[in-house]
Amino acid sequence: MKRHEAASQPIFRSSARAGCFVLLLAAALAGACGGSVGKTPSIGSESHFLAHCEASCEGGLDCIGGICTRPCLTEQSSCSDLAAAASCTNQSVEPGEVAVCDLSCAGSADCRVLGSSFTCQAGFCRQPAETDAVSSTLADAGARQEGPLSSPGPECEAFQDQVPPPDMRAISILNAGSVPLYIFPVFLDCDAPTSLVQVERDGKAVNTLGIGELGPSCEQVRNLEGSSPTPSERALCKMAPALRIDPGQTLEQPVGLEVVEQQLPLSCAKPTYTGSRACFSRVIPQPGTYTLTIHAALSNECAPRGVCLCDLEGQCNTSDPPLVFSFPSPWYFQNQELRISAPMD
Repeated sequence: MKRHEAASQPIFRSSARAGCFVLLLAAALAGACGGSVGKTPSIGSESHFLAHCEASCEGGLDCIGGICTRPCLTEQSSCSDLAAAASCTNQSVEPGEVAVCDLSCAGSADCRVLGSSFTCQAGFCRQPAETDAVSSTLADAGARQEGPLSSPGPECEAFQDQVPPPDMRAISILNAGSVPLYIFPVFLDCDAPTSLVQVERDGKAVNTLGIGELGPSCEQVRNLEGSSPTPSERALCKMAPALRIDPGQTLEQPVGLEVVEQQLPLSCAKPTYTGSRACFSRVIPQPGTYTLTIHAALSNECAPRGVCLCDLEGQCNTSDPPLVFSFPSPWYFQNQELRISAPMD
């Protein structure tokens, strides 16, 4: 088993004002102190912004290029009342000809503010014609046909979940100090398990938690089943509490597969299908320049200043300023021991 000592003295992170510290995998939720979490400006439950349309739209929007939006003047109009990150662009619908309010994206996670059925398509957030994310995409591609599923060809093998080696690999966390510590879990969403270790490769977060609410797996799409739950179908959940680790105690956590977003050709589901579908696959993480980080504190008791561990209902538990232990590693997917301890005054 490979052992790691903290690369440097644990870093105290505190703020001159009451700070909120939310451990999320890919992005930090905007936190409001005093026991509540600030919410991103909402587009409202009645908004149809960027929804699929054929002729007309509700809510004062126009059906332009098959989406519900409104015309605008670039560099003069603001679209933030429709969505916080929306902007006026002439590159999404009839590029160079028509300027509309739109929401650009680098991946489907950027579109979740609009609803779970929205995905990133050609750099902009779009919703399928129906709320069922998988069946509607197939319908748009003219894919509702009878017949057996296709046998996976070589070009489709990359979209199958990889099978990890039979030997169990785990990260061990040892409290090598003389006082108890409380480890804050890394949180992705309600459906994905938490982790005691935040994983980064080349300075970017790596999702080793699971698919959770991100969307259907590529295997589901290939089998023409499964869809993303809508917010109304999903109960609010609470983040896991801080986990105590006593002096000399070791906590062990199995390593997880990496979740990656892909564009699955629908021909992998049926040879007659066209187009592609955003989905997620589980793969074995590759060696690289990794940083494994553990966030902890000396206490999990509430304090007026310090860490703010918030759940989706806006409830926060605060504690003393956090300790951040970072460990460089050439690989995540291996047995290794991370030794943490509280700094001595």
